[in-house]
Amino acid sequence: MFLMDNPVLHRELLVNLRMTRAFVLLLVYIGLLGLVVYTAWPSQARLDLSRRPEVAARLVDSFF
Repeated sequence: MFLMDNPVLHRELLVNLRMTRAFVLLLVYIGLLGLVVYTAWPSQARLDLSRRPEVAARLVDSFF
């Protein structure tokens, strides 16, 4: 693949992803995604989207 063979891109990704800022940004991003999942998760024990399509639509809207 062309992107994998690019030595400049490869070096930049290695250098930038080793920085503390990249770690913190990824941690914040994963935390926000976890918060979205936690707040959007239905309160029922089992999720049956075939009987309640409005729940399915709300769940899809919250993710996309």
